[in-house]
Amino acid sequence: MNRKYLKYIVFSIAVIFGSCKKFLSEKPLSSLATLESLDDYKAIIQNEIRMNDLYPFCYDYSSDYFYLTEEDFNALDETGRNGYAWEAQPAHQNNWNQNFTRIYDANVVLDGVDNALLGNWSEADRREVKGTAYFFKAFTLLHLAAIYAPAYEPGKSHEKPGIPLRYSSDINEDIKRATLEETFRHIEDLLLKSCELLPFSTKDKTLPTKEAAWAALARHYLNMQDYERAKTFADSCLGFNDVIIDFNNLNQMATANQFSELNNEVIFHATKGDFSSMITTDKARVDTSLYDLYPEDDLRKYLFYTTKENGNIAFHGDYSGSQSIAIFSGLARDEVCLISAESSIRTGDVQKGIATLNKLLAYRISKSTFTPLTTSNQDDALKMVLLERRKELAFRAGLRWMDLKRLNLEKSTSTTLKRKIGNREVELEPNGDRYVFKIPDRVIAISGISQNP
Repeated sequence: MNRKYLKYIVFSIAVIFGSCKKFLSEKPLSSLATLESLDDYKAIIQNEIRMNDLYPFCYDYSSDYFYLTEEDFNALDETGRNGYAWEAQPAHQNNWNQNFTRIYDANVVLDGVDNALLGNWSEADRREVKGTAYFFKAFTLLHLAAIYAPAYEPGKSHEKPGIPLRYSSDINEDIKRATLEETFRHIEDLLLKSCELLPFSTKDKTLPTKEAAWAALARHYLNMQDYERAKTFADSCLGFNDVIIDFNNLNQMATANQFSELNNEVIFHATKGDFSSMITTDKARVDTSLYDLYPEDDLRKYLFYTTKENGNIAFHGDYSGSQSIAIFSGLARDEVCLISAESSIRTGDVQKGIATLNKLLAYRISKSTFTPLTTSNQDDALKMVLLERRKELAFRAGLRWMDLKRLNLEKSTSTTLKRKIGNREVELEPNGDRYVFKIPDRVIAISGISQNP
């Protein structure tokens, strides 16, 4: 079955909280108790539905890509309405349960793979399985931290709450919320370990490689405002493979999505859920504050967006190849280019940053009109790259939310989000409490961990 159709399967996660110590630890698969061979562990870590699908979605419900009509808003389930309107209520529990289940699966592999019987496999295969487990655990935690923890601030994150960290699959392991510093350093450690173990290539982009780990580290360090390290890992990616799709060669007049699943820019393929069916071409209407950023010769205006029969603008440029919903949650090379460009600019190498940005834009703007950007001013260059991040990475799961959180830490780049719902106007102030989602009530009740404001 083609992976794009799997995204619409209703996948039931068996996460049952029997006691405080069983918080996030009930075995999702009964077969996990009989693991012996490397084949068994490969089957867990290569299960695409469990490992590559169903990443979080609530941060996109709250982002500023789009708006809903009052009718469509009222038709949503309660958690969807809460997320869209920035209410002080927990996001849908799938954002939590399905992702901590993936972490459990990764921990099962990490706990047992060193002693697994190799059979016809080699020690190199064992290392790859272990590196893959490290990657999936880290990549999942990276997304969960964007939802349930505040923005990382260098030197100010030792006392702030992070998220619960599970270090093993032992159901008796004591559970508590780590600090924000511990959370981000744990993600860093897992990704660095994966870099050492993963191969340079795999049979499919649903499995991570060294390049994927480098890209994830670049994103992670960008979120930490560690721009030197973000640049180092972004440049490692681009030095290994710098292939970018030339939008001039695509059909800007086509009504179908021109980006195939596993296209040439995709480094690692993953997709998010969409429980409330909010980010669909039928409901999510692209906000003019975003759409108007694209000049007429910007090919993204035609390849990312389509005009519906009713005149509304909808997004249809998802890198998963989907025709009707924005669900790509993986890693792609255009994001890495932008991380390299921004990090170069922030660390003082303005010319390198602008050159990297121009390399991307040469494939995004019509060849007949493209004029390279030029500036030697760091502030102007930063504005340019942040503008392109917003345009290039629109509807890319979680990235706008991560950007809003880190950029809100500086007054010059902060944003107040506004929405009108019927006759009601709502706002989300920079660094407001609603940038950190509440943990599901049942998790709080059973585990006893502290709730977010």
